[in-house]
Amino acid sequence: MMMSPFHSKFPKVAEEETRCAIILSGHDLPEGKYFFFESYCNDNKCDCRRVFLNVGYNEEIVATIGYGWESLEFYKKWSGDGVIAKEMKGPILEFGGVHTKYSEMILELFKEIMMNDSVFIERLKRHYEMFKSTPEKVGRNEPCPCGSGIKYKKCCLKL
Repeated sequence: MMMSPFHSKFPKVAEEETRCAIILSGHDLPEGKYFFFESYCNDNKCDCRRVFLNVGYNEEIVATIGYGWESLEFYKKWSGDGVIAKEMKGPILEFGGVHTKYSEMILELFKEIMMNDSVFIERLKRHYEMFKSTPEKVGRNEPCPCGSGIKYKKCCLKL
């Protein structure tokens, strides 16, 4: 399973909808902006229903969170393995992702704040559907896959 950044297919949508958490002083994490950059599986045959979130802070990735929004039963059926299914469901620090001294705190922030934001969770699901339903190549004169209604050449191709 290879993950590709959401912004590689939908730069305009990503620019408008990438989630950011602002941490103020007095918290265990350094104060500043933490951006949650989405990546999705680029295998068209895969329907894992997961997102990898590379968390950016001061121009570097400080954690990689994997999040699966479906039920444990879905992941058991999908993977054929109950142990793997437990790691696919819900938020975890991705084994092959970036880990820093802040990763555990960022995962807790994600669980406390982001997991309770139904608009954000629904946005991840919508972005997954957009990403998976868009062909690798979009013709210049076809409607832009971002949903703007504008031809691709006058929308996301220009970015």
